[in-house]
Amino acid sequence: LLLLGIGLKNIRIIETHEDFSINIDILKKTIENDKTNTDNFPAIIIANAGTTNTGAIDDLIALHRIAKKNNAWLHIDAAYGGFARISKTSASELLADINFADSIALDAHKWLFVPFEAGIVLVKNRECLKHAFSEDAGYLVDTQSVSEHQLMVNFWEYSFPMSREFRGLKVWMLINAYGREGLSNLITKNILLVKYLSTRVEEHPDLELMSSSELSIVCFRWRDSDEFNNMIIEKIQKNQKYYVSRTKLKGRSTIRVCIVNLESDTDVIDGLIQEIENIGITLAI
Repeated sequence: LLLLGIGLKNIRIIETHEDFSINIDILKKTIENDKTNTDNFPAIIIANAGTTNTGAIDDLIALHRIAKKNNAWLHIDAAYGGFARISKTSASELLADINFADSIALDAHKWLFVPFEAGIVLVKNRECLKHAFSEDAGYLVDTQSVSEHQLMVNFWEYSFPMSREFRGLKVWMLINAYGREGLSNLITKNILLVKYLSTRVEEHPDLELMSSSELSIVCFRWRDSDEFNNMIIEKIQKNQKYYVSRTKLKGRSTIRVCIVNLESDTDVIDGLIQEIENIGITLAI
């Protein structure tokens, strides 16, 4: 949004529900208030198909209807969670309406298991990109067409950079190696592992579940102070056997686990819980 020149003052941040998905009613009221009391109007609605913090998925069909009613562009940030559409879990159904987006952001290096970087943007009408980015320079004339009757696809006409790496190769190779079914199984396994981790957390007397999603992110904390939880996270990272990150939910420091590794299994989850338990007991002495 900053690159587009929209600026921070023109952004409306909408409150969320307890599950961290966007509050549709507040969004509607915010739009109506802007249209009635200011000169502002909704130009872009940004939905989340798997937030970075908790893996929350917004009501995509409701956001599509609001965007359509207000003639606004609907962009869906599916950078992390979008590939769960091919999973064999309830997440697939929650993402079924992703096709209503005008544009979608995906990161194959997050949940398609390819090396960094492999960012993807899908746009329903590619002419919108061409209209925004295409340049007509004299030195580009020879690159405009393959022949008199066949236009060449020039990707520099659809984004900022004129030169680029062949990022698509590693994505193409992975899809050919595993196929849709293979990738579906791997993503499904990650989601089921998080459900298993959530159960382990709920069963543990010293741990508190802060959020759980239909994707592969779970957030929880030791039933103690923020400082205590921060020390647990630091110890885990220092031990270098497992990697967890730190975030804040509902004003409290939280352990965040995101499973996007094709090698992870229940033994890894059990080991992580044991590691947290050992560190927590040691710190409490």
